[in-house]
Amino acid sequence: MIQPTGKSRSNRGALIAAILVGVLLIIGIRYIATRGDNEAVTPSTPGTTSPALPPRDGCTTVTIAASSEKAALMGQIAGGYRNSGRTVDGKCFDIVVNSVASGTGEANLAAGWDPALNGTQPDVWTPAASTWVSLLRTDLVAKDRPNILPEATATPIPSVP
Repeated sequence: MIQPTGKSRSNRGALIAAILVGVLLIIGIRYIATRGDNEAVTPSTPGTTSPALPPRDGCTTVTIAASSEKAALMGQIAGGYRNSGRTVDGKCFDIVVNSVASGTGEANLAAGWDPALNGTQPDVWTPAASTWVSLLRTDLVAKDRPNILPEATATPIPSVP
């Protein structure tokens, strides 16, 4: 039987210490990055990241299901748009951004979105990656469901010049 030497014991101790420091660092960064999230956003329904503002008279509500990575930023952009007073062809739009994990959104859309179970069906779905769109297309075909996707997908926002 081989006995651990003092050197291997100190290596093991250093490894454990490094792991603990890493975990504490991750927890600290997560806390600092998210501590004000609940103050900035007042959800109207679970998963909603747009401020809970009442719909404006005469405005059309557009619901967006955004991946959790993008939802908070898109909610801020939607709020800025609402506050700008802009219109499209003389019509106003209220934008509601819901945080929906890409996999959950894909599964709900592939199964036929059930508002009673999944909340308001989105008018726009923006998953974390385009591979989710490809998976949805495949799942719709496999489940013999109607194609709800446009023939050509939109250009990803970061790719627009």
